[in-house]
Amino acid sequence: MARFPALPRPLRDVLAARSAALDAAAASLGRLPGVTHLPMDPALLDPAAFASDRFHPGPAGYARWAKTLAGALPVIS
Repeated sequence: MARFPALPRPLRDVLAARSAALDAAAASLGRLPGVTHLPMDPALLDPAAFASDRFHPGPAGYARWAKTLAGALPVIS
């Protein structure tokens, strides 16, 4: 959240701290069997990855997100 262009300061800083705490909790769950934690792909924070509202992913952001998720899925045969 610290790099979301639509969020003004100091809101951006507050949400970044809360987001980091939530991600740390999610990462701890990732140590459980059958649970995978995917850290945020830094490419998703590129300003070009955002939609015109500067908050949601745009087409490039969704494509990158899909690629990240697909790479983490187990192969089902």
